[in-house]
Amino acid sequence: MAAKIFNEFKENLKKGFPVALATVIEGPGQGAKLLLLPDGSYLGSLGNTKIDSVLSRDMAGELAAGRTSIRHYGIEGEAREKNTINIY
Repeated sequence: MAAKIFNEFKENLKKGFPVALATVIEGPGQGAKLLLLPDGSYLGSLGNTKIDSVLSRDMAGELAAGRTSIRHYGIEGEAREKNTINIY
């Protein structure tokens, strides 16, 4: 799946389309990736559909604002500061 995500990421960038790539950097599923595509759909999973849904919404906001960030979520996709899944 990682190769498919990176190929899609690369192809969209070549075409000048905005995309956002999230990676779990700490916590369960470390290394998992989710790519937000220009049409709002996503490719990949962070291992939890609730987090995928919340994160794709948050990524769209970050992409529109032209920002990057590290986000912290609980196991149900809720924003948290401690005991979290950290995603860049």
